[in-house]
Amino acid sequence: MNFISGQMVLCTAIFTLVYAIGFMVSFFSQAMGFVFGILAIGAFLVVYRDIRILVLFLIVLNLGIIPPESRPGFLLAGGPVFLSDILLGIVLMTSLVDGAFTGTRKTGPPNVMGVLIIAFYFLAAVSFLISLFLMKNEPGSVLGDLKDLLNYLVFFIILAYYQDEKRIRDLVSFVCILALLVSLVSLVQYFTGLDLIYSKKSISMKIGSTVYQDISRQKTHGDDIAFFAVFYCLALLFGSKIRINIGDAIISFLIIISGCLLLIVTFLRGIYISFFICLFLLVLLTPDKKKLILIGCGAIPLITGLFIFLMIYPGSSTFTGALFDRVASISKEQTYTTDYSMQWRVFETQKAIETLQSHPFTGAGFGGEYHDVDKFINAGRYIHNGYLFIALKMGLQGLCLFLIICMVYLYRTLRLIWRMRGQPDQIIATTAFLYFGGLMIASLVRPNFSNGKTVLFIGVVWGITECLGIVFAEGKAPFVSPEQGAPAPKIAD
Repeated sequence: MNFISGQMVLCTAIFTLVYAIGFMVSFFSQAMGFVFGILAIGAFLVVYRDIRILVLFLIVLNLGIIPPESRPGFLLAGGPVFLSDILLGIVLMTSLVDGAFTGTRKTGPPNVMGVLIIAFYFLAAVSFLISLFLMKNEPGSVLGDLKDLLNYLVFFIILAYYQDEKRIRDLVSFVCILALLVSLVSLVQYFTGLDLIYSKKSISMKIGSTVYQDISRQKTHGDDIAFFAVFYCLALLFGSKIRINIGDAIISFLIIISGCLLLIVTFLRGIYISFFICLFLLVLLTPDKKKLILIGCGAIPLITGLFIFLMIYPGSSTFTGALFDRVASISKEQTYTTDYSMQWRVFETQKAIETLQSHPFTGAGFGGEYHDVDKFINAGRYIHNGYLFIALKMGLQGLCLFLIICMVYLYRTLRLIWRMRGQPDQIIATTAFLYFGGLMIASLVRPNFSNGKTVLFIGVVWGITECLGIVFAEGKAPFVSPEQGAPAPKIAD
C-alpha cells in the first residue's frame, strides 16, 4: 500500500474543495455552494476524464466533515435534494451501462449480493407505496426515510468500476487518507474549540448522575471511516507480509493514533465494545501467528502515545476520569436500570415491538411514527436500534431479508479471507469483515442502518469485498505484491 502517492494528493484536493463548498453553504447560501460544487466537480471531471472522480466526490461529500446542515442542495417536492444525491443518481445510471447488476462489466451470472440487494429494494418500493397511499404518511417524511436507504446502491457503482486490484487498493488508500484528514480536523476542533466544521462542536457530557462541566462529546463526524482505517492500518503494519516504506509506516501510525483518538472522544460505548471485539477478531484472523507478537508490541507505543497526549492536554485529568467512567459504566448495573439514555432506548424498543406486534408486515411505514412522545424533533420516527428501524419501516419481512444480506456478506467475506490466506490483499477482506461485524454489534444501540453516510460506506465496503472476490476468483489480474505495482486498465474494457 502506497499512501504517499497520487491518491494522497487527490484526496487532499477533493477534501479541501468539499470543505470550501461547505463553507459557502454555511456562510453564504445553499444555492451558491451548490453552483460552486457543480462547477468544481465538472472541472475535475474534465481534467481527469474518469467517472470514478464522481465516486470519490460522492464519498467525501457523505463521509467528510460537512454536517447535514452544510451540504449543498435545494428543495424539491417539499424535501431537500443534495448534491451528493445527484452524484449518486448520475454515477448509478452510468454504472448500469457497464453492467453493474450482472456482477461483471459485460457478461456473467448474477451476483449473489446484488440479487439480494435488488430484492431488498423491491420490498422497500412496496413499503414506500403502502406508506404513501394506504397509510397516508406525510410525503416529505416518507421520502426522507427512503432516501437514507438509497445509499446502499453505491454497492453497484463500486462493483461496476473497481474490478481491478490496483483500483481496489487505490480506493482503500483514498479512504484511509480521508479518514486521517477528517480525524485531524475533528480533533483540532474538539481540543481547541475552533469552529472548523460549521456546526456545534459537541454535545454535553453526562455519565450516570455525574456531570463533567469541562468535558464534551465530539459529534460523530468520520467515525465510520476512522474505524475502518484504523483496523486496515493495524492489519497492514502487524498482520500482513507486505513490506512498506518508512513514509507509509509513519502515515499508518498517524491514522491509527488519530483514528483511535477520534473514536475515544465520541464517548460512545457501542463503539468501544465493537472496537475491542474486532481487535480480538483481528488477532484470530492474523495469518502469521508470529505477527501476534507484533500486534501486542504495536499496541504498547500506541497506548503510550495516547496517554502522553492526554497528560499534556490541559484538563487531561478530568478527561481521563470521564473516559474511565464512561468505559466502566458498561459493566455497571445502574447503567441498564436507571441511566436516562439507556431507559429511553428501552422505551423505544418497547414501543417498536408493540407496533410490530400489531402491524408485523408494515410496521409504522416510511415516515410513520411508532410513538407520540415529543422528546425532540421527529422523535416518533427515530429509533437508536438499527435493526428495529428496518423493521419499523419495511415490516418483519424487510428485517429478515436485511439480516440475510448481512449474514451472506459475512459468510462470503470470511470465506474470501480463508481462500486468500497468504495473499497481500487479504488484509482488505479482513478489514471489511471487521468493520461490518463491528458495525452490526454497534447497531444494537446506534441507528447505523438509517444514517445516510454510514449506509453509503456500507455500500462501499460491500462493493470492495465483492470486487476483491471477483478479481481473485476469476484471475483477471495476478495478485502481485504492492511494491511491484500493476497498471490500471481503462474503464471501458
